[in-house]
Amino acid sequence: MSRWLVSYIPAWLLLVVLIVLVAGGAMLVQKYVRRRFPALTGDEHNDVTKFTYGFIGFVYAFFIGFIVSSMWSQMNAADVNARAEGAAAVQMARDAVVFDTADRDRVRQSLLEYEQAAIAEWSQAEISRSPQADTALAHLDTAYEQAQAKTDTQKTLLATSFSNLDMISQARTVRTLTAREDVGPPWPL
Repeated sequence: MSRWLVSYIPAWLLLVVLIVLVAGGAMLVQKYVRRRFPALTGDEHNDVTKFTYGFIGFVYAFFIGFIVSSMWSQMNAADVNARAEGAAAVQMARDAVVFDTADRDRVRQSLLEYEQAAIAEWSQAEISRSPQADTALAHLDTAYEQAQAKTDTQKTLLATSFSNLDMISQARTVRTLTAREDVGPPWPL
């Protein structure tokens, strides 16, 4: 039954129904009890009611704190993934200075194209991966495959750059999957 409710009834409608049922039901029960037992309207019973509502408010705030903490950790994880992708690209740009001019320019241009495609992809990542970013990443891979490493330093930094390229690809995948799946709790919550 609860699965059907969540699947077929909009969240905003469930929120309204729950508020009306809980608040309205509590008011009706309180009205009935006070009419049926007029002695319960004394001050000592009102103190118990105040304590009860205060306790319920505390428990509600406690659970909201857990939800906020969870959401904060999701945002921190997304930030870490985006920073890892950017840091790997920055390192690749720094390492490109050891290559010959043609290779260095091709790598830097491919890095700039990927940067622009990744920034453009950011706003639509929750919908799908950007074909432009896929193409830019493929061009970046091709630019490194075409690089001619002649010295030991160039060979070492080319191998490091391929490792960083793999890291960029993985971080991008995590970033786009996170954008699609971690949309936060439903707004009624």
